[in-house]
Amino acid sequence: MGEKVKVSQKVVAAYQELLDKHEGNSLAVVYEWSEQLLPHKTDSILKTIDWNTLLALMTNTCEVIELTPEEKIAEKLNEEIVSSTDSAFHEGVYYTLNTLGIKIKGVNE
Repeated sequence: MGEKVKVSQKVVAAYQELLDKHEGNSLAVVYEWSEQLLPHKTDSILKTIDWNTLLALMTNTCEVIELTPEEKIAEKLNEEIVSSTDSAFHEGVYYTLNTLGIKIKGVNE
């Protein structure tokens, strides 16, 4: 048996979102994935994966790796933002992320 394909949680979430959109129809997922390979169609992270990775996602034989830097920031910020009522803190976080050009779903996107 070969080595498991390693994917980030972000890729798994994008795949699951696409699968949910098509109500579990994996053939529709493959079709949409092939359409997403065209850069002008979408900014989905799925356009960066290859066929072997998609197959591993479909058969649930992939290994989820540690969080990406963006996922780590989002996780930490969501904890801090929930526990903080300081609006200056919130503004500082959003300003910093926007200045650095970092877009994190659920935080500043």
